[in-house]
Amino acid sequence: MTETAIKGIHHVTLSVSDLDRTVEWYVRVLGFEEFRRLNHGGLDKAMLRRDGVLVTFVCHGTWRTRGRSTRGTQASTTSASP
Repeated sequence: MTETAIKGIHHVTLSVSDLDRTVEWYVRVLGFEEFRRLNHGGLDKAMLRRDGVLVTFVCHGTWRTRGRSTRGTQASTTSASP
């Protein structure tokens, strides 16, 4: 099997239940800069950056799964080949 080296991450998208609280923590604790907020398809989003890494947070709020309340934990990544 051929191994492929990961040379970096362009951006990550995370699902969150409290957008304002999440952004505040990433800015205050991790030193990210918020550079854009938008509503796309009825979902509030915030875009942050630091050291060439982009993080997008999508607020899905709290939803129910099998009778119990669940907070957002989904993540997705996007990559590009040179």
